[in-house]
Amino acid sequence: MTVVDVAKQLPEIAALRDHCRALTMLDIIINRAEYHYSFRPAWGPDHQLAELDSGCGDGWSIVFGPDGAFIRGFDHESKMSPYVFGAPTIRPGLIDGLPDEFRHYVMGNVFRIDRRFAATVCLWRRRDDDRWRHGNPEIPDGLDPDGSGWMFEYLVDRDPAKYARTASTVHALEVSAEAVGQVYASTPLTDEIIQAINPDESVDTVRAAAERIGYPI
Repeated sequence: MTVVDVAKQLPEIAALRDHCRALTMLDIIINRAEYHYSFRPAWGPDHQLAELDSGCGDGWSIVFGPDGAFIRGFDHESKMSPYVFGAPTIRPGLIDGLPDEFRHYVMGNVFRIDRRFAATVCLWRRRDDDRWRHGNPEIPDGLDPDGSGWMFEYLVDRDPAKYARTASTVHALEVSAEAVGQVYASTPLTDEIIQAINPDESVDTVRAAAERIGYPI
């Protein structure tokens, strides 16, 4: 999978925002001590920020704002990484066609590592666009050349059963696919949903976290 495939499979902006918040909510319920998804409902005036952080500096950031949404993903070991192909900057063509209203995310310091814009994947969608768009980089051959496969797996495959199977295996829990589906659908959080996902987690703690990220309870 590459940025081209991701662009075809992502939902529209509002649905993606809800899904990112849902993934954060699930992560909090299942693995509150060390979770990787985050959602900040007040990142800036009229802006929200969703992120996936691998813990090693890789992952994605999605900014939702009045102009639309901007996505950047970074895998420092992918063939698209400047650390791999030896260039001082991003892959040529990666942000070709990027609208001016999103350019400050590239030029600013928020998404930089070692003074470089840290990205192997970039997508964007203006508020009135009918699809997600991306640049025209030369993508190398091979398995997951830009890191899209592992980074965006749960954004493009939104099957609750898939998430439940993986979470059950990784965390040694019996995670209910039905309950995951309820969170995916932004169903107001109940004690029953929390317990069906992780019976060992504190309901009060989860509810407090839900309020912080703006998930309905």
